[in-house]
Amino acid sequence: MATFDEAERAAARNTHDVTAHVVMVKADDRTSLPRTAKDKLLDPVEGEGIGPNRDEPFPLAETTIHSWVH
Repeated sequence: MATFDEAERAAARNTHDVTAHVVMVKADDRTSLPRTAKDKLLDPVEGEGIGPNRDEPFPLAETTIHSWVH
């Protein structure tokens, strides 16, 4: 949440219409965890979202990174 708060503050100062999005990484589609996480990001419980009243959904990127190799 702190990372997204900082991204919102930076976006508010930008003049180039830059926005922040959540990207799912290390998502294992063999479990229900990615779907559950997406559901919570797109339909947050009151007070756990973004925006002035913390009730708006997170902007979720359509891209999902299933594994991360360095």
